[in-house]
Formats: sequence, structure tokens, C-alpha cells
Amino acid sequence: MHLSNNSTFLLVSHFHFTFIEKIERRLVITFENFLSVDQTNSALPYIKTNPFLLLVLWSIKSFFVYWTWDEKSAYADFYDIAIKPFNVPSANGELFRAQAITPSFGVKQWSTRLHVTISVIWALCLFINLMPIIRKKYMWLHRLSGKIFNISYLLFFPFTMYLLWHIELGPIVQIIEIPLAPITAYFIIKGYLEIQRKEVANHRSSMIMASAGLIFFLVIRLMLVFVQAVSIQFHFLGGPFLEWHKMNPKDYINLTFGVSSILGLYLCYGVAIYYAYILPAANSAASARVIATKAAV
Repeated sequence: MHLSNNSTFLLVSHFHFTFIEKIERRLVITFENFLSVDQTNSALPYIKTNPFLLLVLWSIKSFFVYWTWDEKSAYADFYDIAIKPFNVPSANGELFRAQAITPSFGVKQWSTRLHVTISVIWALCLFINLMPIIRKKYMWLHRLSGKIFNISYLLFFPFTMYLLWHIELGPIVQIIEIPLAPITAYFIIKGYLEIQRKEVANHRSSMIMASAGLIFFLVIRLMLVFVQAVSIQFHFLGGPFLEWHKMNPKDYINLTFGVSSILGLYLCYGVAIYYAYILPAANSAASARVIATKAAV
């Protein structure tokens, strides 16, 4: 199957690039709503715009998949989502099955089930803990979920490093993802020490950065869809970049997951750095200018 002209390719490519722009814009909007001071008594707006809602739902699905499904059902679900829609050769899908799905129901079953269980706990804690209405009306719940998240993450830190060290999705993924675990742990410890010193603004910034280390793993799944969709267009044009039927299955996994990780890193930490440091610094500078202006009058 080939496209008849470049206009169709450009139209489809524009759609895909618009898709990634919408994801980034959505992340910005949800963080703006999510981290702002609420003047209402309803939690519903924050549940709808909570950037961790999708993380919670995805974590819950993964929990049921690896605790109640069998390998055949799990691969069929993956095939329908990530293989069939993009005409990926079956050899590439089978390699991913052999490296990731089959071990999760075999030799790595215990670690996979522990991983999805603790992921649900972390996702729920982050879902609760950054909501302004919780901090405003239910500070005890904010503190409790924060303690559960901090303690459980640090307790399972060696296990997290074990999972990342033994991941079989290529060297690009490992180079990007392995450092994220200690970086997240650093911001968790930093945030804890800051709140003990009553440095609320700094604590907020640190926990935004820590949360980016977890939502990253959801965003790279979304980026995987985007990368494969764009890759099809290059294949239709007959170019050498990401031609499924000429690519070695190991190169396919390394490149698609690697590029997805790079894009996910940019999206998650770009938005997190902006709201943790750049925007607060800009607001402080603006406030200082206002004070200086009033003093000069």
C-alpha cells in the first residue's frame, strides 16, 4: 500500500504533529487548573482535569491484566492496540512478546505483579496529593498520601532499579529511564526536607518534579502510538527511515521505544520544570517589580 501523492502524506503528518501539540497543550492546561488555588468547594473540576487520572486508570488496568489475565489475552490486547493498526510486521510484535509479555507471565511474574500493585498505590497518591482542594480542606489526607508515597517509593527504590536495569527494550530506553529513578528519589527526599523547614513553595516545586518521573511512563505509551503513526508515513513515501519491512526486530524495539522515551522526557520534564521553577521565578520577579514601583511612588 502506497500513498498516491505527497499532499495526503502532508495532511496525515500534520494531523499527527497536531496530536502531539495537543498532548503538550493539555498537560499545560491541566497543570494550570490543577495547581491553581481553588475558590470552590467542588472536587469535580480537579478530577476531570487531573493529569494523573489517566495514570490511575492505566495502572488499574495493568493491575487486572497481570493478576487476572493470561499471556495470550495480554498479547492480543497489545496486538490490537500497538501492532495491527500500524501494520507492524508480526516478527517485531513476537519479539516484543518474547522480551516483555511472556516473562511477565512466567519468570518475572512475581516482579511484574509487585510492580503493577505498587504503581496503583503511587498513582492514587499523586492523584490525591497535588489537588488544591485536598490541600485546602483536607490537609490530613494530603499529608497521609504524601507519607505513603514517599515511604513506599524509597522502600521499593532498589526494586525499581532492578526492573529498569533488566528492561529489554533497547539501550536508548535504559540510558533515559535508569537515571529517572534516583532523580525522582532525590526530589522526594528534597521535598520532604523542605516541608520540614516550612519551605512550602520549594516543597511544591520538588514534588512536581518527582511526579514527572512517574507520569513519564504513561506519556511514553502515548508517544509510542504517535511515533508509529508517523513512521508509517515515512514507509509510504519509500524512505529508509523506519521502514517496518526492512528493519531488524531488535532495531524496531530500540528505535520506537527509544524515540518515544525521548519525546516523553521532553513533554513531562519540560512542563514540570516550567511550573516548578520558571513560572514561580517569573511571578516572584513580577511581584518584586510591583513592590519596587509602589515604593518609588
